[in-house]
Amino acid sequence: MGCTASKQSADAVASGKHQESDSPTTSSIVSLAKVENLTSQAYSAANPPTHWTDTVFLVPHEWLRQEMNAMVASAAALPDKSTKQNSWKAELFATWIVEYFAKVVHLHHDNEEEIYFPFLLEHGGKIPEDRIADDHKSLVDELTAINDLAAVVVQKKGLKCDDKIAQLKAKIPIFITDMKEHLKEEETFAPKAIREAGITEQENGECIGKLMQAGGILGLHTELPGVLIWTKHWGTDEYYESFLKEVPPPMIALANDIFIPNLKNKFHAQRDAPTMTEKPEWTEVPFDPSMLPPPPPQE
Repeated sequence: MGCTASKQSADAVASGKHQESDSPTTSSIVSLAKVENLTSQAYSAANPPTHWTDTVFLVPHEWLRQEMNAMVASAAALPDKSTKQNSWKAELFATWIVEYFAKVVHLHHDNEEEIYFPFLLEHGGKIPEDRIADDHKSLVDELTAINDLAAVVVQKKGLKCDDKIAQLKAKIPIFITDMKEHLKEEETFAPKAIREAGITEQENGECIGKLMQAGGILGLHTELPGVLIWTKHWGTDEYYESFLKEVPPPMIALANDIFIPNLKNKFHAQRDAPTMTEKPEWTEVPFDPSMLPPPPPQE
């Protein structure tokens, strides 16, 4: 299936009518987060998220940090010596990097650079453009090196590539530290920039809708289920209820029936393989774009 078909299908879901509800808007919710469940370095019990602008970057970042924390643990657990008995650990972990992690980080950066930051600048928001661009380039370079190593491990099925595995074990913690520092910086400057630009919650929601559309089928498979899982983990019940009202019902249904099960059973099994004693097995829930509603009519 071509990229155009994927984009149209995702547009159809993202453009679906939101749920009608009398639930409060984010701006009227007193408590947004269960702070003890946050992994953010920008927020804490002494400095909790209190405004809807605080959640704009927190929502995707909390999901990414959870993936990265597990990634570091798995990298540390990789055997130094790969054998026929344990090669599946490196092969599955490397497959997760190539097929999931590298793709979602690139998608996240692309969404920021191509959609959200231009939206913020168009409204007069002030952001450290040059530094963010430099950070993204540096992080992409680090991630590319990791992805290239992982691709070799996959090609070799985890065998006779101990040097590549050793490099992964060394490079991943450095990348994760750099990535977390970058996420912290964005969570620090972005809320103030959004408020000072006078962007409304509705305007921001419209931009987020464009991000969801731009993510296409990849975003539906990866970012959507991760965001739903981890926002429920750190958000208060009232905030999570409000958050769900901004996600079109077809997306929620697909996530609950297909994408969340596949994330937990397949992608997380691959990711966590180095920490396991037995090779995981899973059944992937099938998905076909024909399950999506047709694209909305052109106006």
